[in-house]
Amino acid sequence: MYYDDLPIWGFIGKVDKEGKTDPSEYKYFLYKHINFDILYNKDRVIEINVHTDPHALADVTEDRTWMWSSCIQ
Repeated sequence: MYYDDLPIWGFIGKVDKEGKTDPSEYKYFLYKHINFDILYNKDRVIEINVHTDPHALADVTEDRTWMWSSCIQ
């Protein structure tokens, strides 16, 4: 991902391989909260840092069907 022509590096998830040798047993997670720190010098972006909350995870190991609703309350 890029912001103001600067690359942004960071992890968006993780794989739990602990104690498992078969890749089909791995568990896959995405981070639910990703924070961006953007540093400026006057009107120029000079640095971008990405931080995640390692405890806010969504398990995406199994196939799931998501339904989009246009009605948001």
